[in-house]
Amino acid sequence: MKRLIQRTVVAALAALFAHAGWTLGLGNISLRSHLNEPLRAELLLLKADGLDAADIQLGLASQQEFERLGVDRAYFLTGIVFDVQVVDATLVAQMTTKMPLREPYLNFVVEARWPEGRLLREYTLLIDLPPAMTEATVGISAQRSSREAALPEKRASATESSTADVIRPGGNYLVRNADTLWRIASTAKPERITIEQAMLSIVLLNSEAFDRENVNGLKSGYLLNLPTVGDIAISARDARAEVARQNAAWSDPSSGLRPGLTLVADPTPAIDQALPAAPLTATPDTLPPDEAPIQPDLSVGSPQSSTDMPTSPEFDALLIKVEALERNLQRMEQQLKQRDIELEVLRSQLLAATTKPELPIIVTQPEKDSFRWLVLGAVGLLIAGALAGWLGQRARSRTQSDGDDGVKHSEQLETPAEMTQEGLLSDPQIRAAKALEEAEVYLAYGRPDQAEEVLSAAFRDGATSQSLVLRLLECYLEQSHFREAQSLLAQIEQGGDAELIERGSQILTSAGVTRAPEGTGLSLVPVTDNSEEVQSFAEAGVADQESSGTEESIYGLETDPVDSKLDLARAYLDMGDEEGARLVLTEVIREGNLTQQAEARELLLRLEVS
Repeated sequence: MKRLIQRTVVAALAALFAHAGWTLGLGNISLRSHLNEPLRAELLLLKADGLDAADIQLGLASQQEFERLGVDRAYFLTGIVFDVQVVDATLVAQMTTKMPLREPYLNFVVEARWPEGRLLREYTLLIDLPPAMTEATVGISAQRSSREAALPEKRASATESSTADVIRPGGNYLVRNADTLWRIASTAKPERITIEQAMLSIVLLNSEAFDRENVNGLKSGYLLNLPTVGDIAISARDARAEVARQNAAWSDPSSGLRPGLTLVADPTPAIDQALPAAPLTATPDTLPPDEAPIQPDLSVGSPQSSTDMPTSPEFDALLIKVEALERNLQRMEQQLKQRDIELEVLRSQLLAATTKPELPIIVTQPEKDSFRWLVLGAVGLLIAGALAGWLGQRARSRTQSDGDDGVKHSEQLETPAEMTQEGLLSDPQIRAAKALEEAEVYLAYGRPDQAEEVLSAAFRDGATSQSLVLRLLECYLEQSHFREAQSLLAQIEQGGDAELIERGSQILTSAGVTRAPEGTGLSLVPVTDNSEEVQSFAEAGVADQESSGTEESIYGLETDPVDSKLDLARAYLDMGDEEGARLVLTEVIREGNLTQQAEARELLLRLEVS
C-alpha cells in the first residue's frame, strides 16, 4: 500500500508539471476477455489529433523502465501484441495475446512513441472470471453495498443484473468492474451514430453514474439507460470536440483529479519531452482496473462509505496482489536458503581441497625434472647431428679439393717450415681451436674416427698447436693406429719442440707402447710378452715403412659424409623428428651413391607409412 501511495504522489507531481502542448495521451483500457482466455483489450489513445496510426509506436516498455518503476516484467507479458487502429475516427490500440491468461491480474508499463515525444504509463488489469462464474458474486456484492439507498429508482436490483447483461440501444446495462464507457458506447450505439455521440448521450441520461459528469468518470455498480437514436442531441463533430474537452479537463491538474501516468526523461535531450497526462479516476467506483496502482480516494464523488471498502472489487484485487507478492517473497526466501546451503557445501569442499597433503607435488617434481633433461638431451642431440652433417660435408669438400691438387699428404708434412709459413697466412691457432672443438663433439658421441679425421685435416692444413697434436696422438692410440702415431711422433721430433716431444713420448708410454731404438727400422709396437706377436710385428716392419707415405696408411679410411647423414636421419627418426629426418634423407638421395640412395628411400617409405 505504501508503494501505491508513493506512485500516486509521483504521478500527481508529474502531471502538475506537464506541458500544455502534449499531442498524445494514453487512456483507459477496455477489457473484453476473462480469465483462462486469450487477452482481448482496447487501449484508448487521447488527444491524437493530427497523428496517424503509422506515426504511433506502442508496446511494452523496456526492462530498465520496468525496474525504474518497480514493476516486475513477467515473461508472459512479452506475448502482448499492440495494434494501433482507427475506429470511428478515433485512434485505439488493440491488445491481444495468443496464450490464455492464467494470472488474475496484469501489471505492466506501456510505452508510446510518436515524432514529438514519448510517454510511459503503468497499468494493472484485473482479470474477471467468466460470466457464468461471477453472476452470483455480482448479486452478493450488490446486496452488501451501502449505496443502494442513495441510488435513484432507475438503478436495477441484483435480480435484474441478468437482464441488463445484454447491451442494445434503448436497453439497460449494469456497469461491472472492468467496463469502460468507450466499450459500452461502441456496443450500444445506434446505427449511423458515432461512439462520441453515444458516450455523451449515456452521460446525459445517467449523470449520477459519472464522476463530475465526465466521460472518464464511469462508476461501477450503476444500471445505465442506453440511448436510442432519438436521444442523440449533438452532432458527430461537436461530440468529438466535447469528448476531447472532457479528456483535457480530466487530465488537468487544477481539476483535482489524479492522472495515472508516470513521466520519464528521455536520454536524448534533442527530443521534445512535453508529453500529455492520461486520465485517472478519483474514486474506487470510477477506478478502472488499469488504474490499480493509484490509491483509491474515498472522499471524492463516491456514494460508498468507508465501511464498505473491504467488500469492494478493488480491495479484493489488492488483496490478491498482496497474497501473490507474499508467495513470491516466500519462494525467494526459500531459494536464498537453498543457495546458502549450497555455498556452505562448496566452501567445505574448497577447504578440504586446500588442506590435502602436498605429496603429489613431491612425486611429480622428478617427472618434471626428467622431462626437462629429456628435452635438453634431445635438443643437444639435434645440434650434434646437424653439426656432424655439416662437418661431413666440409670433409667431403676438403677431400675433393685435395684430390684436385694431386699432392700427397706425406709431401705436405715433409717440410715443417713451409707448413708453418702457410699456417701463419691462414691463422693456424684459430683453425686448431675450431678443430679441437669439433673433435671433442665427435668424441663425446663416441665417434673417434671422425674426430681423428678433423684433427688430421687441421694438422695437414698447418695447425700445429700442442693441444691439437697431442689430441690427435691420443685418437691414433685409442683406435690402435700405431703406425700413424709413429709417423706423427717422428714429425714432432723433426719440429724440434722438446716439450711437445716429451709429452708425446709420455702418451705413448702410458698407452703401453714403446719406441724401438733408432736405426733398427722397426716401428712403434705395443709392449707384449707374446713372442709370436713380436715376430709378426718384426716381419711386417719393412713393409709398413714402405707404405707409410701413403694417405690411407697415415690417416686411415675417411668417413663418407653421406653415411653420416644417414646416421643423422636415423637419430632424427628415433627422436620423432620426422621433418628433420625427411630433409636429411632428401639430401642423401641427391648426393649419395646407389646403395645410399636405396637406403634413404627405404627410410622415407617407412616414414610415410608410419
